Amino acid sequence: MMQIKNFFKRKKTSSITHGAVNMSSIPSLADLSEKLTNAKLCQRQSREPLAKPDRDMLKINCPDPTAEERARDGYQQTGQRLVRQENWTALSQVIRQHDDASTLTQGAMPVADLIAFGARGDVVMAAEHAIRESDTCIAKEVLTGIEDFEHVLEEYPNDYIVACIVAHAHIDVGWAWQRVGCGNPAAQPRCL
Repeated sequence: MMQIKNFFKRKKTSSITHGAVNMSSIPSLADLSEKLTNAKLCQRQSREPLAKPDRDMLKINCPDPTAEERARDGYQQTGQRLVRQENWTALSQVIRQHDDASTLTQGAMPVADLIAFGARGDVVMAAEHAIRESDTCIAKEVLTGIEDFEHVLEEYPNDYIVACIVAHAHIDVGWAWQRVGCGNPAAQPRCL
């Protein structure tokens, strides 16, 4: 029994000595903050890849596809806007400037072609829609926009830009017509 009593006494006295804290051994808040900062810095440096010299790295310069698409859309919208405003003189001047300068986008698309494509876009899309949706492809529905372009061509008989836009619109409508009738001979358009 005496041994048990001594056992508990030792434990009791030993727990008191362990519970005693020396205030001078507690690190200050500034020391803890510095240790934490150093640990984070070491961890960050261990994650960073080792830098290779430039001569060992393969570099392939590629144009940003979204920048190219934005540029193309912008030029097409310029042509579309000028035609919708019926400002054929300004349209002709803009296309002529880009054509004379041989201006290209980053992806090497001619800017003059993009503006001209936007200029005829509404007419071609309307004709494609009429061809696709109509069983008999009534000529009046298909050719309404082309006829309007023909009238503009009469107003600007010596302007090759306007003539090219009208000619390309005819070609685009012809391609749309061919796509409808290629697969099924019975489904070929009948227009007169």
